[in-house]
Amino acid sequence: MSISFENKAQQILSEYQMFMNEYFEQAKMMAPMVIGPYIEILKAIDLGNYHFFHMIPRARVYVEVGIVLPNLNIFLNDRVLNQ
Repeated sequence: MSISFENKAQQILSEYQMFMNEYFEQAKMMAPMVIGPYIEILKAIDLGNYHFFHMIPRARVYVEVGIVLPNLNIFLNDRVLNQ
């Protein structure tokens, strides 16, 4: 009896989902101890909007790169920072 590729993929995905659920549960329990003193600061910072820039004076070039992760703060507040 052989296991099809689809069944094996579903099994691996299911195991991964169980692992991630356990990880998030452990992270929720540990969050108050690890980041407790910094919770208010983390809630106030917009963690979903990063900008990196670099100026090259000799070439007179200014390079800016932005990364936007919408709803990252909402996710973190609901899953990790909410006590």
